[in-house]
Amino acid sequence: MRLSTLSALACSTSVPISMCAPSVTALALTALEGRLLELCAPVFAPRIQIPEPAAVAAIYAQISAIETTLGEPLGVEATAAAVQGDWRLVFSDSASICKEGILGYGAIPFVSSLAVLQRLSSGSVPAQTIEALELPLGAKNAVALKGEWRIDEDDEGCILVCEYAKTELGGATLPNPPQVQTGPQVVAAASVHAGERVRVERNAAGATTVWARQDVSIEAQLDALLK
Repeated sequence: MRLSTLSALACSTSVPISMCAPSVTALALTALEGRLLELCAPVFAPRIQIPEPAAVAAIYAQISAIETTLGEPLGVEATAAAVQGDWRLVFSDSASICKEGILGYGAIPFVSSLAVLQRLSSGSVPAQTIEALELPLGAKNAVALKGEWRIDEDDEGCILVCEYAKTELGGATLPNPPQVQTGPQVVAAASVHAGERVRVERNAAGATTVWARQDVSIEAQLDALLK
C-alpha cells in the first residue's frame, strides 16, 4: 500500500486520482459509474451524515466492481487532465467527515455540513474546496479552502495533492472549536478511479471518498444551498 507515502503528505481529510486505460470498455464503466452514483445519491441528502451500514456495503461492492473492470491507470499528465472540473462529495466513510465536515465546524452544537463542493482547474485559484454549513436558527454560511493542486505518483499509481494556503469564511463569523483547521494545510489521497462522472479515492487513513462530476457550476449550487 502507499499509505506511508500519503501519510507524509496528508494533513487530515481527503481529496485525489487516476482514470481507466483505453482498453477498458467505456460502456461497462459508464454503467458501473451510473449505478455507483445511484447508490450514493441518498447518502448525503439533505446533509452530510453517517451512512447506513447497508448503503456502505452496497457502495463498497460497486467500487469493487469498478476496480475489477479497470485496466492500467493513466499516468500523471492524463490524470491531471481527468481530474479537472467541478465536483461534489457524495460519499465518505470517514467518521470525522461524516460527523464534523471537512474542517470540523460540524462539531459545533446545532451546526451541520450541507455539502462539499470542489473545483480543480488551471485558473487563478487552481484548487477550491467549499463547504456549505447550516447554522442555528436556519442561518447558512460557507467556508472555502483555496490553494494549489498537483498530481504525484508512486509505484502504485497517482496521488492528488492539494495545498491550501488559506481559508475564507463567507458572511457571519463562526467560532473555532479546537478541531477546526483554518491555517495552511496539505490534503492528499490515492486514486482508486477517476472517470467521466465519478472519482473514487482513499486517504492515508484508508477512508474511501466518492466525488460526482457536476454539470452545474459550484457557484450556482452554492447559491442554491445557501438560500
